[in-house]
Amino acid sequence: MRQKPAPHQKGFHYLATAIFFVVALLAFVVVSPAAPRTASSVGHAKFQPELPIAAAFFYPWYPSHWASGGTFPITNYTPELGFYSSIDESVIREQLSMAEQAHLEAFISSWWGTGEESDLALQHILSVTEESDSRMRWAAYYEPEGYDDPAASEIAQHLNYLAAVAFDSPAYLRVDDKPVLFVYDSGGGQCSLVDRWLEAEQQSGVDVYLVLKVLQGYSSCESQPDSWHEYNPIAPAYDHSPHSVSISPGFWKFGSQPLFLLDLEFFELAVQWMVETDASWQLITTWNEWIEGTTIEPSLEYGWDYIDVLCLHLPGPTPCKTSTPTPTPSTTPSPTATSATPPSSGFPPQGPTATGAPSPAPAPARHGDVDCDNDVDSVDALQLLSGIASGSLAQPPSCIADASPLSGYVLGDVDCDGAITPSDGLMILRFVAGLPMEQSPACPVIAEYV
Repeated sequence: MRQKPAPHQKGFHYLATAIFFVVALLAFVVVSPAAPRTASSVGHAKFQPELPIAAAFFYPWYPSHWASGGTFPITNYTPELGFYSSIDESVIREQLSMAEQAHLEAFISSWWGTGEESDLALQHILSVTEESDSRMRWAAYYEPEGYDDPAASEIAQHLNYLAAVAFDSPAYLRVDDKPVLFVYDSGGGQCSLVDRWLEAEQQSGVDVYLVLKVLQGYSSCESQPDSWHEYNPIAPAYDHSPHSVSISPGFWKFGSQPLFLLDLEFFELAVQWMVETDASWQLITTWNEWIEGTTIEPSLEYGWDYIDVLCLHLPGPTPCKTSTPTPTPSTTPSPTATSATPPSSGFPPQGPTATGAPSPAPAPARHGDVDCDNDVDSVDALQLLSGIASGSLAQPPSCIADASPLSGYVLGDVDCDGAITPSDGLMILRFVAGLPMEQSPACPVIAEYV
């Protein structure tokens, strides 16, 4: 049995199959977004959103996760609500109001087991949500699967427990009249995982709407859950339609260099794309994972920018506010930051857009053509960002590279600063999406032959 890592180390277990999204964003450069879905006006006490559902991953583990090893706070940002407690009723009500302002419909709340801090917090949050007459709904995010591979009998016990303390709450999210349960997995799961969960449902007698985390070859598994999702905020977005899509505003773990930070313009394009896919689950990673810097919850650094963008493009009854955009947070780590340990394997992702042998590149090759297929597209950005996260770049033999792909990879160093960094990947994304960007006059233009 693997040792369960500390929750704030979870960011380096994201080794899952991914399909990158940016090609789809091109339409939004020249085409207006589709008309938004119509939100239901059902009374709040009995309200349940209908698919597609916009939801954000939520962490109810504060204040215990504001500090670690004598360091406080362990985040690069400052929450507008302060370094709060997740069971503070005034904080919960503010978060519900903020989420409704963003036109989110549900939170997916991290759950680590019976009697854990996250379990007790979820029960309290459900009660406060009921009392506040909020439209927001909650689903548990079952974390033990990611680290302990629990037996079907243990899962059945957890299902019975959740049925007793959470599933019957009017504030708990239901689809097809079944309580929704998301399940995290570290990326090493096989199709037998699905069978184990279906067996657990039979043993417990609890019928849940089961949303498992994608695994290699998930669509080919003989047994299938109700839906699939991705949790992997080290890249801007993933597409597992028709099941789910997910987007992230960035990933800047405390004590580490940022993997990427999206400017607001690009995040807005990502939201528009997400809504246009009409996938059953339209997911934000995350609402408040402050340690890993993947948050959209309002902060002193970026204000309500993410909330305002979501409000404009997601359907919902709450009128949108207008606000003055704040600058994208600086990517300069604090002086005390230390280098993070990247994952050792699992990249590049093996999704449909990143598989297959690329056609040989002509000589000379195009600047920014990371996979050497004679085209600069979203797959190039995905391979580059994934390579940075894993510490290596997969590249066909025809690619121009020296002996050290992360320090001298000619085609991937699109900003010509002599190093492969997240800014190179984001510059490729901006090029693909048709957004303005600045390049050094001495640097080849992206997609130009070199």
